[in-house]
Amino acid sequence: MSDDTFKGRTESYIVVVGPDGEEYICPQSAIKKKAEATEDELKNCVAEWKTGGGATIGG
Repeated sequence: MSDDTFKGRTESYIVVVGPDGEEYICPQSAIKKKAEATEDELKNCVAEWKTGGGATIGG
């Protein structure tokens, strides 16, 4: 693969504020409305309040 495959291409990021007030930076392509999520995507989500706090994006 050539080194210039992604030359000039950038990913847009947005800041998301969690319910705990913590700010997270996420790729815009990873964010979608809950109503637009598939059943499989929702199965992989865990509500932050169920984690006992300290949940992190990306594991």
